[in-house]
Amino acid sequence: MTRHQSSLGITCGLDFLILDNWSAEQALAIVELNDLRERICTYYQLALHEL
Repeated sequence: MTRHQSSLGITCGLDFLILDNWSAEQALAIVELNDLRERICTYYQLALHEL
C-alpha cells in the first residue's frame, strides 16, 4: 500500500479512486449528490446532531 498526501495535508485514511473513464454525466451525478447532502444537513442539522 502506498501513502499519498492530499491537498488538505491528510496523510492517512482510505484511498478513493476516481476512475478516469467517467462520463461528464456520471461526474455531475456525484456533484449533485453532494449538493443534496448539503441541503439535507442544513435542513436537519439539529436533529442529525442529536442522533
